[in-house]
Amino acid sequence: MVPTTQKTRPYSPSKLIEALNSIENGMPVRRAALSTKFHTQRFTRRLPENYCRVKKRNTGKSISGKVTREKIEQWFNDVEEQLGEHVHILQHPERVFNADETAFTLTSEGQYVLAARARHVYIESNNSDKERITTLFTVNAVGKFAPPLTIYKYDRLPSAAYECAPSNWGIGKSESGWMTSAIFYEYIGNVFLKFLDDENIQRPVILFLDGHTSHLTLHLSKLCRDNGIVLVALYPNSTHILQPLDVAVFKSLKSGFGARKMIWRNNHGKYLQKFDVPCMLSKVIRGQNMVTNIINGFLVTGLCPFDMYAVDYSKVIERGPVHPLSQIKNELQTQVNIEFFESQLQPDLLIQFQNDLHGEWTGDIRNEGLFDTWKKMKSGLESSTPQKKVTRISGSSKQFINSRIIFNAKKKQDRELKKAQRIQEMELKMTERNQKKELKNAQKLQEMESKARKKQKKDLIGAKKNQEMELKVQKKQDMKMKKDKNA
Repeated sequence: MVPTTQKTRPYSPSKLIEALNSIENGMPVRRAALSTKFHTQRFTRRLPENYCRVKKRNTGKSISGKVTREKIEQWFNDVEEQLGEHVHILQHPERVFNADETAFTLTSEGQYVLAARARHVYIESNNSDKERITTLFTVNAVGKFAPPLTIYKYDRLPSAAYECAPSNWGIGKSESGWMTSAIFYEYIGNVFLKFLDDENIQRPVILFLDGHTSHLTLHLSKLCRDNGIVLVALYPNSTHILQPLDVAVFKSLKSGFGARKMIWRNNHGKYLQKFDVPCMLSKVIRGQNMVTNIINGFLVTGLCPFDMYAVDYSKVIERGPVHPLSQIKNELQTQVNIEFFESQLQPDLLIQFQNDLHGEWTGDIRNEGLFDTWKKMKSGLESSTPQKKVTRISGSSKQFINSRIIFNAKKKQDRELKKAQRIQEMELKMTERNQKKELKNAQKLQEMESKARKKQKKDLIGAKKNQEMELKVQKKQDMKMKKDKNA
């Protein structure tokens, strides 16, 4: 039997089998549960404990499940081999860089506020909550930011974009407002190389990037090769594990930006405008803990110092053995068969079967065949599902269990009797209603017939009166004719 808690209502295993068949045929879990009148959480809770729970699909991170620890360790070995004579750069943190872009919203997210009951609370804003401002950040392993780059969705940039930005801040434009290969090429050539010269950073340097198409192009690789920049692509779909900006910087950066947005709104009475984003971000990246976050990001990703064993492999998805739905359905079908088998037995005989489950049959020899069949079915179900260690039951416990079984059987009989009585009462009520309807219909027919008779009588009386009137008129005319003749 599949265990159920007191909060869950009794269920039918046949309904579970029906729901599992629907899921195998491609129906979503929620819809399959509702079609069989199951709540989704209760449906998943009633599966056996040794099987995987049915969970919502996460399509956004589905491909990240292909990343394994072995593949990441192999990537570290490949990077060391490909760097060759440049591998010593990894020992100089000021020459190890990571670059990636992220997006910022101009509107604030919902917050908890004090408000009246049953009233909606809104945040008024002139900005669109769908607009995102993309900004590229580049950091090295000592916690220093290179000049960032903010990208606007314009065909032609207004002068306000340059006037509001800090002096060393990069400004770009694209049709979509996202990063493109041309913008990234211009950033490396006009902003990043100038930063290396201004800071007197020895070349060559290493720049870790994700595998986005805008980051790895032929023209960019030639520019970097000629100017002492070694591009290294991170392992695909592993930025949540290997990229320092994603792991340790962007979260604190966005939280600080959101806090400053609210301060700006309280001070100026309006929301932040898109051209004020670079100035606001320049204040955020100068925060107290930002340098520490960057250094820790390079440390926990194993990029600087370059160590595969420093990586946080707890983020790697580990897959255990998954049992197919067909095996679950077979167990549920066995459970259905056992329940039907036990419903055909007498309560006393079922108690005796349960007492002799772990031993030999001690009852009437005529029931030995039934006992063997029932025992095989139970043993087959127990062998397919993990069972707790069997403990010997004392005599008093057996008496208590037997009394509970008898009590439940009587309770079931009482329920069936009540159900039969309810059905009889409903049938009596239906017959009474039908009889009343028939009487009403008969009365209506009688009334209609009486009305028709009265109408016929009235028509006859009217016809007689008309005839009498016609006779009187004829008599008068005859009398008048006679008088005219006599005259």
